[in-house]
Amino acid sequence: MTTTEIREALHEVGDAVAAPAVDRLAFQARVRAERRRRTASRAVAGVAAAAVAGVVGTWAATGLVGGGPGADVTGAADAPVAGPVAPVPVALDGRLAVVAPDGAVARSEVRVEEVLGATGSGVVVVDRDSHVRLVPVSGSGTGTAFGRARDLVGTPVQDVHVDRSGLVLGYVDLDGTLHLRELGSDDDFLTGPVPAGDRVMSVDGNRWTTVSAAEGLVLHEGETSTMVGLEFPADAAELDGQTLAVGTSDGVEVFEASDGTPRFGGSLGAEVSALGAGGTLVVTATGQEQSDRGMSVGVWVLDAFTGTQEPLHGYDGGPVRDLAWVDDDEVALLAGAGSDELWVCSTTAGRCEQRLTAAVGTLGLPRS
Repeated sequence: MTTTEIREALHEVGDAVAAPAVDRLAFQARVRAERRRRTASRAVAGVAAAAVAGVVGTWAATGLVGGGPGADVTGAADAPVAGPVAPVPVALDGRLAVVAPDGAVARSEVRVEEVLGATGSGVVVVDRDSHVRLVPVSGSGTGTAFGRARDLVGTPVQDVHVDRSGLVLGYVDLDGTLHLRELGSDDDFLTGPVPAGDRVMSVDGNRWTTVSAAEGLVLHEGETSTMVGLEFPADAAELDGQTLAVGTSDGVEVFEASDGTPRFGGSLGAEVSALGAGGTLVVTATGQEQSDRGMSVGVWVLDAFTGTQEPLHGYDGGPVRDLAWVDDDEVALLAGAGSDELWVCSTTAGRCEQRLTAAVGTLGLPRS
């Protein structure tokens, strides 16, 4: 089953009038099947080929569904040449917006704390009241339209994550309980307490990671917990397929997701990082701290299984503040000092292009 087919199936679930009870065993079997598919695709791909292997991002291929008015605004960078093509959902001036491949911006009226990421049914956001909402989006560029937001949980949350497959929503309620459910369902397939002082870092199917001062980084799967380590500060801990990628101030450390075993015995790449779908690739970029220590500013794609690194060309901005994958091929970068700069890099084409410049402090990338 392809990623697009999974997301289309998820859309059908989200449009149902009444969500049926979750068949936990069947759902977990779907998640395992998706991991096996991703692993098989990794085995026949190198650094560049593994990035996409002919896959077109969901938005670029099919668009998103929904209805409602969307406003197109100016102030975009020059239209890019052949290269990155995915639209990027962002938080802009505190509202959900979508930046088209030509740099045009469509704004919604949805006020957000943050944007979590896009699925086949729309964009998942956390609103100003800490509610998790799904905002349908259709069209592109001047034809972008935003539909009525749907509350996915019904109550405020402390923390929330969407896994890279777009299948699973994980949130921590105000009582400190973690809930894992199929995105679009009203029923959990797994719940458990999050101890005081622990912070959930990522979810993937029925797995998740936490970090705390007492135990460091811990990998959880069902009833099993594995301590990964205390000896490094985990700025990010992303989990997908067979890979656990931990971002630190020195670079990214890569571990086996099954048991927390390190693959390379140290940090690779740069300090700002994001793990791609399937756990095969990590994009890293020079952050401010590394730049201050004299490291050249750049963006690289790292093969999470071999450790091979290749540069992505065309980026000439400053130290990168944030990274986010927007489809199976493309990554959005947030940089800039006197202003916020949005860049988009294609791991297949090996190039980065600037897409938008905004007032400093007004632009936020999706977390997932």
